[in-house]
Amino acid sequence: MTPPKVGRPKSTRDLLPSENRFVTALQQLEYGRFEGILIHQRELVTDPWPIAVRLVKFGEKNMQLVPPAPDFLEVRRGLPVSMEIIERKALA
Repeated sequence: MTPPKVGRPKSTRDLLPSENRFVTALQQLEYGRFEGILIHQRELVTDPWPIAVRLVKFGEKNMQLVPPAPDFLEVRRGLPVSMEIIERKALA
């Protein structure tokens, strides 16, 4: 285990390796949320990796191709508007 650093980080260079990996995962996720984030002795636990829930809104310019089976589909006035895809593996 990495010893805790004193004080607040001033840049990503000051982050612990687990924190750096999580920041990269946040940037890759773009839109969504992480569930089941664990902290132990002031350090992010990456095993097991937190569950990433990717939010995809239909019609967005930056919409990426996604798997065809969403875990949650939001419908408004009879039309699908967004979906959520659960990713249980590390993004980074």
